[in-house]
Amino acid sequence: MKDSTKLVVAIVILVGAGAYLAYFFSSQPAPGETVQHLQPLCCSNCNKAFEQVAGDPPVKCKFCGEKTAWRAAVCGKCGRLAPLVKSADGKTDFKCAKCGNRGLREVTPEDIAKHTP
Repeated sequence: MKDSTKLVVAIVILVGAGAYLAYFFSSQPAPGETVQHLQPLCCSNCNKAFEQVAGDPPVKCKFCGEKTAWRAAVCGKCGRLAPLVKSADGKTDFKCAKCGNRGLREVTPEDIAKHTP
């Protein structure tokens, strides 16, 4: 291979690597910024469940429009969906409104479908 061809290939590789790094770092959240991802949510105002790409709760409920949607959990005893509301001291509390149980399990897509109007 000629020296000029090797130089062109090296330049193309360096430019490509630079473009990739520029894209990678520009697509990262700023330090301290919330990373948004798909979450199962439940509104503490209207008690409706839904999935949405969101950051830290509470977020705006797509049904009632209030900023009262929290990450959802399912009661381990009766299966009711309920919000994981954070208290003023930052602790997450779960208590099923239907049976009073404090045990919970992770929300599945089937849970959301079952509880979405």
